[in-house]
Amino acid sequence: MRSYPFLCLACCSVLAIAPTGFRAQEQTPPSPDAAFLIQAAGSYGIPKLEAKPWHLRVSFQLFDAQGNETDRGTYEEFSRGGLITKRIYKTEHFAQTAYYVPGGVKATGDLQMAPLSFVVLRSAIVEPIIALQEMQRFVLDSSHVTVTSEYRSIAGASLHCYDIVRRLLSPPPDPLTYCFDDNGALVRYTVGGVPMGDATFENPVTYEGRQLPGDVVIERRGTSSIKAHLESIETVANIDQAFFDPPADATPLPPSFGSAGGSGVMGALLTDRPPTNNTAPPKQINISSGVAVGLLLEKTMPVYPPIAKAARVSGTVILQVTIGTEGEVENLHVVSGPAMLQQAALDAVKTWRYRPYLLNNEPVTFQTTVNVIFTLPLPPPANSESQ
Repeated sequence: MRSYPFLCLACCSVLAIAPTGFRAQEQTPPSPDAAFLIQAAGSYGIPKLEAKPWHLRVSFQLFDAQGNETDRGTYEEFSRGGLITKRIYKTEHFAQTAYYVPGGVKATGDLQMAPLSFVVLRSAIVEPIIALQEMQRFVLDSSHVTVTSEYRSIAGASLHCYDIVRRLLSPPPDPLTYCFDDNGALVRYTVGGVPMGDATFENPVTYEGRQLPGDVVIERRGTSSIKAHLESIETVANIDQAFFDPPADATPLPPSFGSAGGSGVMGALLTDRPPTNNTAPPKQINISSGVAVGLLLEKTMPVYPPIAKAARVSGTVILQVTIGTEGEVENLHVVSGPAMLQQAALDAVKTWRYRPYLLNNEPVTFQTTVNVIFTLPLPPPANSESQ
């Protein structure tokens, strides 16, 4: 019998959104495959809101489709936990310090969003398996998602692979795939919340009871695109908020893929030089939330955080969202809302999909706002005895 060295996690209640907020729904027990994936999601990567302040440093190389090295450098990240982070990229062709704060992203150095290759690299290191709440939402949604498993021979090894297939879109996107050895250890995985490449998980490093890849190779269409080594990961004590404040000369970055640290993909991996500042910006417009609702094709149900329920925290999280020409969420950040509810709102909305917005018969990027309402269920009425 296989043994799974995962943390034993209690599955949170799954909640469905109603027009006025949230209400609990009865759920059937998860299948063995779904239960395994939920356990795995709690055992790999760095947790989001509950994480202690941390710092990591990664060295990496980028390659083109012919296997030629195109760039190399280092990536560092400091995080207070949650969404406030400071990311430092240094390569032969790109140098930037980016400050991810609730109001958006500001940067010094190269004033453009980091190339998609860097976003993919971060996802492969920090979140080898999608976050626990995302995993629960995916694998417990039997109406839109199918979870299957089988043994496959990959690079000469027999691995137990789990596929998460989302059927709502037509044609369905490639599945999210996670492959484990006979000891239950992760070996190969899809990068990001939608396929951004395939990664191999090597030389695991344990941090705060979870595992990160000490070395990772990311492939796109069977060709190595990125090779990376996790040089260090540590908890940072007494980190000062001022360390994360953008300096006076920092410049806001234009809304673009990856600016909220979320998962998603547009186009293929970038394995060559970053785009130059001469690149024309994409067309973009602002539309009202009412118009945006009419374009919504796929809406994932947010999960009410158990800690917020226990604390009786409710309210509305307002997000600013940028939607790309293919209808994918490219960028989102919190405008306002209770801190305990913000990550749940972000995790849900970043998976939404919209119908492309056409301007002069051409799809354009658009910005809008989204209100995610969290309403606690009413307490049951007190029992009264007849007199």
